Amino acid sequence: MLKFFFLFASLCLLGACNQTYQQNGHKTSDALTRVKALDYYKVNEPVENLDNDVPNPLSRDNKVFLPGRTFVYNYTYLKNNQPQTCVVTVDQSGKGGLIPWKLSPQPQYNELNHPVEQIRLRVCKTKAHTSLANEQTIIKYEYWNKKGRILIPLLTGVVEDSSQIFLHPPRGYAFLMTEFNPFPIIKFPLKLGKTWKNENHIPPSMVEELIKIDEVAVRTIQYTIDSKTLLKTTLGDLVCYKVIASSKGQINGQPKESKLHAFFNEEYGFVKLNYTNIDGSLLTFDLMDIIDDKLVSK
Repeated sequence: MLKFFFLFASLCLLGACNQTYQQNGHKTSDALTRVKALDYYKVNEPVENLDNDVPNPLSRDNKVFLPGRTFVYNYTYLKNNQPQTCVVTVDQSGKGGLIPWKLSPQPQYNELNHPVEQIRLRVCKTKAHTSLANEQTIIKYEYWNKKGRILIPLLTGVVEDSSQIFLHPPRGYAFLMTEFNPFPIIKFPLKLGKTWKNENHIPPSMVEELIKIDEVAVRTIQYTIDSKTLLKTTLGDLVCYKVIASSKGQINGQPKESKLHAFFNEEYGFVKLNYTNIDGSLLTFDLMDIIDDKLVSK
């Protein structure tokens, strides 16, 4: 079933982005390619991204991903032991069609460079306007810096029920690398030593701006609830279950492995995600804050 969710969510993500724009190798609309650099913080969300008046019954019993809740994450990206920042740049070729990005050790703020400092995961209050809501709770990833939100959020989903939480990670810009990594998953009931497996099938079009692959990349993923620990966070000292996961498979004929150490708290969800990417770089997401919004009336 989870194999279906991996593939289904990837296809839905592509479909949702196609309605307005797509990042990392996917075509933008003509309107967005004409957005001036200084307007990168003034782009209105498309109607497809907005809440409607139809409650999502799949969110009703959520304990972590509550409708209207926002999770605020900081990140660190180390490549060759050097800190990097993801920078959204402006296409100066005049051809349009892409929202380019780069990793930079010394990011600059100007009309051509928009560093990503923070990632916000917003849980939609309703079904929004996507068929993905028939299978999952709808979430949006927003990319922020001190000037505001960069362009528009990317729509995807999270599964939360009595048996598991299955979270799609941020995959915009340089964070597309997480597509090759183990997705954050926890299985209930929580028990040390519990193991499970999954597969992820990645089509070439999904990751073409990051890496060119010859065929669908099949990733075999192994998870283990390794230990229970007290983790110091900005939200306090939190009791967390540590999940260790590895993702293995061939990419263009070469074996590539990625890893995840995820720290899960029963109230706040995934408070820390430590990734080792397929290229050896290190990516960490740290939960800094949670903001709860009022639910829409039903």
